[in-house]
Amino acid sequence: MKSLIYKFHRRVALLACVPVIAWTFSGICHPVMGWLSPEPKEKNFKQPPLDADKFQVPLRDALTKNLITEFSSARVINFDNDTFYRISVESQDPIYISASTAAVLPNGETRFAEILARHFVGDPTSPIQSIQYVPDFTSEYREIFQFAPAYVVQFERPDNMRAYVDPSIGRLGMLSDATRSRLLFVFTLFHNWQIPGVPEIVRVVALLIFSGLVACGGLSGLFIYALMGRRLGKGVAAKTAVGRTKTWHRRFGLTFSLVMLLFAFSGCYHAFYNFSPDHLANARSYEKIATSQIAISPAEALMLVPGEWTPINLAVVGLHNKPHYLLTLRSDNSESPNESLMIDATTSEIVEDGDIELAEQVVRKLNQNSDAEKDRSIASSERRSSFGRDYPPVFKRIPVVKVTMARDDGRHYFVSPDECVIVRSSDNVRRWELLSFTFLHKWHFLDLFGATSNVRNVVMVFCTAGCTAVSLLGMALLLRKKQPAKRLEELREEAAFADSKVQATSAVVEPVETLA
Repeated sequence: MKSLIYKFHRRVALLACVPVIAWTFSGICHPVMGWLSPEPKEKNFKQPPLDADKFQVPLRDALTKNLITEFSSARVINFDNDTFYRISVESQDPIYISASTAAVLPNGETRFAEILARHFVGDPTSPIQSIQYVPDFTSEYREIFQFAPAYVVQFERPDNMRAYVDPSIGRLGMLSDATRSRLLFVFTLFHNWQIPGVPEIVRVVALLIFSGLVACGGLSGLFIYALMGRRLGKGVAAKTAVGRTKTWHRRFGLTFSLVMLLFAFSGCYHAFYNFSPDHLANARSYEKIATSQIAISPAEALMLVPGEWTPINLAVVGLHNKPHYLLTLRSDNSESPNESLMIDATTSEIVEDGDIELAEQVVRKLNQNSDAEKDRSIASSERRSSFGRDYPPVFKRIPVVKVTMARDDGRHYFVSPDECVIVRSSDNVRRWELLSFTFLHKWHFLDLFGATSNVRNVVMVFCTAGCTAVSLLGMALLLRKKQPAKRLEELREEAAFADSKVQATSAVVEPVETLA
């Protein structure tokens, strides 16, 4: 039985060692990529507080002058020493209309994308090579960066600098240069196994199979050590080069086996959920707004803001088939979170909990094709002004509204009301998957002990390098040449392992002399 376990471990290790080396080596690239990636000169594109005097032309007049009778959403943005209405019209690029003259800014979207890119990169002079629209996430601009669609602005620089920006609200998705691109290529190819032309289901099944093999190899190795750990580093065979390699393989394996098992389990769990991706993540739902329904101007809406609050953002959204102004307010008390204020653009009435109503409307519309009535019923909604365990900082948008459905699986959505977008969709099972990947694969459990991201990355690099050493030593044992003297030493050790009830010396010598 013991001999069978030993052979099983060697067979499984032979299949799993190459994927393990690929995963661990590329896994080290991930924190290194974070260390070497370009850092933005500014974290945010700060907008000045909204000033009623800047709106010389009311929104309705600006739209009418430019023959826009219907739109899906609008937002106020400041740049180039002017205030603009950014109007989203179906099947067209967003239109930028000056709030002071009602003139349309030519190529307003790409112009603002360039301003954002130069601001975040901190480069006001380098030529722009290209500005391209990115409708969805790509192999480089991945879902982790949250904001899509976006624009990628390519600078004409030796480092191949490019910035992914979201002009809809003036945000940075990510910065990338030549170094980051090379590391990301290695990580994507060897860690995620994303190969052009390979179907997604083949990739996921391969990840699941090899993750299972890694787990089996680690568990069988631990079992072997439990049976023969007392003979580790002892006997005649342990003094040879092969014996020393085996000794270090087992020592590293014992030290880092738990790490390898955690990576294998959490990675397999994460890959499994690629079979059922979250189709509502980053999904939007707008109500069309008729220009004729807008009765009050943005300046009049700003007059309704309470004195202790400063308006910093204004969006025009459709709620219950009527246009509304949704304002983001900053308190004079810097410790207070931002608040939302919704004003009916037809009656100038303040809508209590308007942001919650809007979030619920988005969820209902995106679930309207559900067959079960309870799948569309909402149990509760609450504002979130800070990140938490179920909504970590990786999702970036704040504040949001958490909408919980009346379903047995605990389905809930995090919605950004001013963008009418579902940031995150989850249920009880996916919640466990997120915790598994966050705590067991990316090691955020170290945050509970006060570890910074750099400390966490250093610890992960050390442990991942240990897993790499285990695999390399094991591969060296599997692929070594079977020279007669070394084969004799191997037979001695295997004979000793097969008969644990006999003393080490007699168990090694007697069977091997017969073979010799």
